[in-house]
Amino acid sequence: MSILKKSDYTTTLIAKTATNMGHEVSYISIEKLSYSINDTVYANSVRVPPGQYHSLELYLKILHSKKAILEQTTIDKLDVLWLRNDPAEDVNNRPWARLAGINFGRLAMRHGVLVVNDPSGLNEAINKMYLQYFPEEVRPRAIITRDASDIKHFVDQRERLCRA
Repeated sequence: MSILKKSDYTTTLIAKTATNMGHEVSYISIEKLSYSINDTVYANSVRVPPGQYHSLELYLKILHSKKAILEQTTIDKLDVLWLRNDPAEDVNNRPWARLAGINFGRLAMRHGVLVVNDPSGLNEAINKMYLQYFPEEVRPRAIITRDASDIKHFVDQRERLCRA
């Protein structure tokens, strides 16, 4: 994932909250990963200094400033890896990133790291069709298409039902 620039991302809130609770939270962008010949996975990471951050905007400002801590991190030094990405952003700009993130997660697991957002689950949930495997009573009503007229018809139907 790219280093976040938006304060309304859930990832930013999770990171700030964990930092405020005393955890050391490092951002590792997928493009900063390296794999060496001796099975070592490492990356250049960035984190904010320990402290209490009262706003997401301040947290991000420091993350992108000279006050941020830049360091090289090896995968075996991680306690927990939380895989996060924005598939909608990656599909056009970085199509390679999603699979690289999944494989990074698998390597981390092999090194004994607890990986949140299991890489195999992320791989299975690659697109919206995944939701069709859920029972109908918990599955959101949805249409999956690239046809603009079908989407418009679906939205019109939903709006009519909501007004009724």
